[in-house]
Amino acid sequence: YDTDLIWQNALRTMNLADLMKNLHLDYILPQNIGTALPTDRRIALVMHLYYEESFENNLAYIASMPSTCDVILTVASKAKAMRIRDYCDRHYQNYHIDIRIVENRGRAISALLVAAGKDLLDYDYVCCLEDRKRDMLSPQDVGYGSHSKGFDNTIATKEYVENVIHLFENSPRLGIAMPTPPNHAWYLPNFVYGWAGDLDGAKKLIHETLGLNPLPLDNAKEIIAPLNGAMWFRPQALKPLLGHEWKYEDFPEEPLKPDGTINHAIVRSCAYIAQAEGYFPAYILSDRSARTEITNLAFEDRELIRAISDTWLSYDIEDTKKNIIRGKRLGNTLLRCTRNLVSRIPLIGPSLYHLDWGV
Repeated sequence: YDTDLIWQNALRTMNLADLMKNLHLDYILPQNIGTALPTDRRIALVMHLYYEESFENNLAYIASMPSTCDVILTVASKAKAMRIRDYCDRHYQNYHIDIRIVENRGRAISALLVAAGKDLLDYDYVCCLEDRKRDMLSPQDVGYGSHSKGFDNTIATKEYVENVIHLFENSPRLGIAMPTPPNHAWYLPNFVYGWAGDLDGAKKLIHETLGLNPLPLDNAKEIIAPLNGAMWFRPQALKPLLGHEWKYEDFPEEPLKPDGTINHAIVRSCAYIAQAEGYFPAYILSDRSARTEITNLAFEDRELIRAISDTWLSYDIEDTKKNIIRGKRLGNTLLRCTRNLVSRIPLIGPSLYHLDWGV
């Protein structure tokens, strides 16, 4: 039986969250034991660099790529380009380094699609990374953790990169591979509600701008997306996105809003564009990072269950969830009844009624 027919039907009809969950499309790859690669594959690294204090740290990751690959670095000024060129000339003489100056509009997304875009269709596999300000959150290790999770699960070592490429070689329908989204500290709400306010923007991008067939997108299901700003992809899987006639004017000027822009829609649409093209996504982790991830997820799970255990903990997760939903409904009902009673208190009742009661 041609199992490819199963893939065709699943990718056409299933929500990616269900596909990822049912097929366990998560891969833990060694970062110290590699594998031989085909010599005829065209591979590229695209990295957007903005924060000068992080240049050397981020550029050090180039050493993880095969020396036969092309390295495309995008920056927003000539001065930054000169500094990066000087560093690369001293450290990466054996690599082909292409530094492209971009407009400071649209950040890493416009740099990828306008400055590199169609050029990437000439490659077999592309690694894409973006610099992010690591000390923008307090404490600073929160931002550093997100940056590390992105880079170290995408381009950790030469051996790890070999294993990622080997994964693509052995999975013809694998279109995009990315680290799992950050889920620690201030990233937790975005991990739980990854679509945020961007589902409509993603639908418009996929169906109207790119003209792809409707997909079973669902705001109630978890998003599958490279929320770390890091990914590997097969360019043919993102051909509608890469081949579109993008202009810098298509992207918002600075300051960029925290949500609801074309940038946010594009990031959240990448895996679904690949799905529309007949490819599946996957999460990838290095074996070293996987140890940390297991510890963190166990901690989060345990602490959340402890927080609710006194009132709602039951014999399994499904029954516990039902208890929480019932408890919240009862609590909200009691609050509404109390608010209605309070509203009848002479003089101060109306004012108390319009306070935020959380219902």
